Amino acid sequence: MVYVIEQHKLAYFPVPKNACTSLKNAFYLLKNGKPFVDYIADDGKFVHVHTEIFSEKFTKINLLDAQECFRFGIVRDPIKRFLSSYENRVLYHAELSEENVHGPLARELGLKVQPDLNEFVDKLEAYRLFSWSIGHHTDPQTYFLGSDPNYFHKLYNINRLDDLLVDIEARIGIAIEVPRMQISSSNVPVSELSTKSLQKLKEFYSGDYAFLRDVQL
Repeated sequence: MVYVIEQHKLAYFPVPKNACTSLKNAFYLLKNGKPFVDYIADDGKFVHVHTEIFSEKFTKINLLDAQECFRFGIVRDPIKRFLSSYENRVLYHAELSEENVHGPLARELGLKVQPDLNEFVDKLEAYRLFSWSIGHHTDPQTYFLGSDPNYFHKLYNINRLDDLLVDIEARIGIAIEVPRMQISSSNVPVSELSTKSLQKLKEFYSGDYAFLRDVQL
């Protein structure tokens, strides 16, 4: 979905691993005047900020909602974003560990549980199908932002979030703070990628690189 803050004519297009947890919380507070609090819905399901503000496929978004708004999103280098996803979802949250996946099925499919980085890249397509969350967090940025960067009034480098805050304050006259809810950087260096893995990721994210060609990263 696009998160529209109607009273300020702002339209935020969230992308997983691009500071979206922090920004979703910040913009929810700006729109509603109160922080988002996790809760249990009537159907018993746990609702968190990513349920409330879902990072949706661009082609499924009703763009009319954002037509009269300042449209913006956060972008980052595709390889660094991928490494951040691997560190956060595979290493930190252990989403591919024996405890969190069906180990026998994984092995039947030729997938190692808790794979190292290059094993993960080598069978990335299979891991993306095996785990919805892995797929969601490694989807290209163009999945969430579309193929035309000119649709947006501005795309902000994740390392320059201060520029976003300055622009928002100038537009609405209200200073907002962005809490650091997730670690967006990665401690996994690019050098840990084999030559084969690096080439595969460049090809996998070729659409992102084309999209970001004119965006300063």
